[in-house]
Amino acid sequence: MNISSDFLSLSVTYFHIQRGQYTGVCAALKFFRQTDNVERDMTEMDREDAAAAAAASAATDADDATDTRPYTMLQLLRASDLRRPLFIACTLQVIQQFSGINAVK
Repeated sequence: MNISSDFLSLSVTYFHIQRGQYTGVCAALKFFRQTDNVERDMTEMDREDAAAAAAASAATDADDATDTRPYTMLQLLRASDLRRPLFIACTLQVIQQFSGINAVK
């Protein structure tokens, strides 16, 4: 499965936002949409990128305001108040794998 993913093309959003290839993205959208009017899609991608950047900036500011340190795996297993939530989360993941339900998107 992982080897076959190397042959798949990347999304137009990736090329537009990460690589800044505006003309290539317009050409690809025109080809796939079979229309010359792709400006609405391009402005929507720009708007989504700006919203994601604003959300990431707000999350970074919130993280700086609180003094939280990440747990190591050993600390997580040793903390008695976190064992039950960890067990529940792991159990839900195992059940999800066996049931085929996509609970986390």
